Amino acid sequence: RTAAWERGTLLWAAGYYSLISLPLGHNAAEYALQMAAQRGAMKPLSGKLSEVRAARVRTAVGELDRTLVVVESQELLAGQKRGIAAALRKAKVELGKLEALIEKGRITRSRLEDRVKQVLAREHLSSFVVTTITGDDKAPTLHWEVDAAKRRELEKTRLGRRVLCTDRHNWSTGRIVHAFRGQWNVEEL
Repeated sequence: RTAAWERGTLLWAAGYYSLISLPLGHNAAEYALQMAAQRGAMKPLSGKLSEVRAARVRTAVGELDRTLVVVESQELLAGQKRGIAAALRKAKVELGKLEALIEKGRITRSRLEDRVKQVLAREHLSSFVVTTITGDDKAPTLHWEVDAAKRRELEKTRLGRRVLCTDRHNWSTGRIVHAFRGQWNVEEL
């Protein structure tokens, strides 16, 4: 087996076969995440990976025939939830500062829109912190709230998940997950 870096992602190659982790923003990863979010799609693996749930689909990735495996990690989920909680605490402070600037008449609507966008750029915040900016450029208003239902949906369908992509169609889902987890050995070397 050999390993090589392709666009920042470790690529395992055995002959002409590959196993990579797709960025979650990739179209194929989005498709796989939507499929995995369906009721009953995520199933526990067997053996040493019995604590892991995964869903599998075979689809085109660009012009290539690939098997995609969505893997759920409780450890990754817990870390992401901690990161989101910390980012949300900071965002609430920043949004409070923006509200104070509005009250004092010291910010324009266009500048407010830019600042709100910056504040919500971290850790998926824009997907569940709902903002409404109204008023004119000299007297803007800001209303914001944390949508708990959208936050739960994010946690249920996206957080704690990784999308693996391979052309080893004949491998079991467990073998694909195990091979990906074994990449740390190569990275360590």
